[in-house]
Amino acid sequence: MSTVAKYLCTIKLIDDTLYPGIDKGAPESLSATVFARTSAELPQATKIGSILRIHRGETKKHDDEMQLNCDVNIKAAWALFDPTEATTAVAHTGRRYTFVSKDHQRLKDIREFAQGYFSKNEVPCVTLKDAEKKPRDFDTLCLVLEIKKKGDNERIRMCDIGKVVKLNIAFSRNPYISPQDIVRIRSANYADKKDFKTLILNEYSNLLRIPREYMSAQNLLDAIEKQHVEEKVKAQLALYTPQVGAPLILGEIKDMHRGKKVSQLRELFSGGAVKGAQRFFRVRASIIEVGPKDPHEWFFVTNKKTHEQYSSRGEFVGARSRTHSATAPPSWVPTWNTTTRRSSSSRTSLSSTTPTSTSCSCAR
Repeated sequence: MSTVAKYLCTIKLIDDTLYPGIDKGAPESLSATVFARTSAELPQATKIGSILRIHRGETKKHDDEMQLNCDVNIKAAWALFDPTEATTAVAHTGRRYTFVSKDHQRLKDIREFAQGYFSKNEVPCVTLKDAEKKPRDFDTLCLVLEIKKKGDNERIRMCDIGKVVKLNIAFSRNPYISPQDIVRIRSANYADKKDFKTLILNEYSNLLRIPREYMSAQNLLDAIEKQHVEEKVKAQLALYTPQVGAPLILGEIKDMHRGKKVSQLRELFSGGAVKGAQRFFRVRASIIEVGPKDPHEWFFVTNKKTHEQYSSRGEFVGARSRTHSATAPPSWVPTWNTTTRRSSSSRTSLSSTTPTSTSCSCAR
């Protein structure tokens, strides 16, 4: 361990060569420890199945078990990738990282393994009801119903099979969590051993989002749906079920663009998806605020050379230099063909500490 390291996180890794049940007597996962001077240099896991790539790591034996060390203060580095989308890292150490053709293939292979593994295997956890009998910390799986800010804290209301609880955590500790997300809570406990209505976390606890196509998420949703036959549970859950209206169609996507790859916002802003003179791209995102009232004014295009701005109508908005006619915008102004739907958000991230992530699960 580096003498200047002040922060560390422990991660359990699996891949297509090492996972639970692959071989009798073999370890179920590989433990990795990342050391850093600041917490910002640690991989912040938020989703089960996220992929961690470690550069120049060292293998060492600890308590008769082999583990992988990554000390970013000396020579090691890491890059974190989403479990399903994009080849652009969600986060990484240093200014840049290398990513060659064999890395692309390896990323693809691990993603295929993750989809198959988590679609057929449960994430280890207990129900909230069974956890009442646990004298110590427990791991559980819940559906997030509601998130409210109260002072410097957030009150998260969640449920599993017929039981609703609340969890108070520091504001922005888990900004990636939204209502209707399915999360795995590591190392939780009941604040009161009599009423069992409030959960508390330890300093090393964390929350992991679980994609809905994974078996654990599907089983939880099916169980909650069956509970709707009970009027008490149905009325309680209905209070937090979001009301989704009909989609608002701003414009149809042209046939020539229907097969185009859907890009992430991170890719667009990092230059990973739109390169050179490419004028069109597709993106799916959650709308968190709408304004102004005219949908055509929701998007603006800026010419970096002349600093001229145009709305999605092609109307000139402003510039530091010469102006253009609203009826004759320059050729580089794209034609927006956008379909906006109210839907749940699609985010990137990761975190956890069980052998349940494709390449990583994080706990501090």
